[in-house]
This record gives sequence, C-alpha cells and structure tokens, in this order.
Amino acid sequence: MEQEQTVSKKWAIVAVVLTVIIGSISFGIARYEIETTKPNKEQTYTLANKYYDAGDFGNAAALYERYYTVFGVTDPAVRIDYGYALFKSGKPKEGLAMTQSVFSVDSENPVAQLNLAFMHYEAGNAKQAVDWLKKCAVNPRDTMIAGRARMALEQISQQLQR
Repeated sequence: MEQEQTVSKKWAIVAVVLTVIIGSISFGIARYEIETTKPNKEQTYTLANKYYDAGDFGNAAALYERYYTVFGVTDPAVRIDYGYALFKSGKPKEGLAMTQSVFSVDSENPVAQLNLAFMHYEAGNAKQAVDWLKKCAVNPRDTMIAGRARMALEQISQQLQR
C-alpha cells in the first residue's frame, strides 16, 4: 500500500513536470511563430481569442502578450483573458498578477474578481478563493456574475464541511 502511494506520487510529479515543460515549449513555439508572421493588431487579438476558445492557452498567452505589450492595449477584458491564459499555460503567478492588474484600471471589476477566485481555488488556495468570491458576490455592477459567485461560495462551503 505504501509503495503504491509512493509510485502514485512519483507519477503525479512527472505529470506536473511534463505539463510545465510542454507548456513552456508551446509558449516558445508560439512566440517564434508570432515574431515571424508579425500579425497586426486586429489579427493578433482575433488569433488570441481563437486559441483561447480552443483551450490552447500557450498560444493564446503569447498572442495576448503581443496585443498587450506591442499594441499597448490595457482593456480589462484583455488583461483578464491574458491572465487566465498565463495561469492555464503553467504560469500561475504571472496569471494571477496579470488578472489582479485589472484593478489598477477598474477597481471593482466583477469578472476579474470571479476569475481570481476560480484561479486561486484551482491552485489550491481555498481561503483566497473564498475571499474573492465574497467580494464578487456583493458586487452590484453585474448581478449575474454576483449570482455565480454566490453559487460557487455555496458549493465550496459544502465541500469544506465534508
């Protein structure tokens, strides 16, 4: 039994390492392709959204980075998508920081609050996730998103009580 747990832990570590390596390689390839094709502003944003929607977060992150830095776009929606793409492509600290940067231009952005809650929860930071969900749940700017935050709070509370 103990040996099986040790083997399982080793495979889990291997899986995490491979995910990070593959994400880094994908991000590097995407950056190379972007630099050789040099898409314009609209093409960059369209491609970033296409890769994001397809779940290819390495390519999406590279394109959002180009859109954000080369074209100087500071739109909160772009920062949120860029942050989530970074997070999902193996760069959780950078993704959280980018998403949190939304508050420098929109201090009460409910989508950023909800995304930060979900990213923290996925990263295993339940306390931070709950804190962000509580902020979002009472945010009057978007009642639909506030409702989603309240539902998520209920689900997390039920899981923590088990």
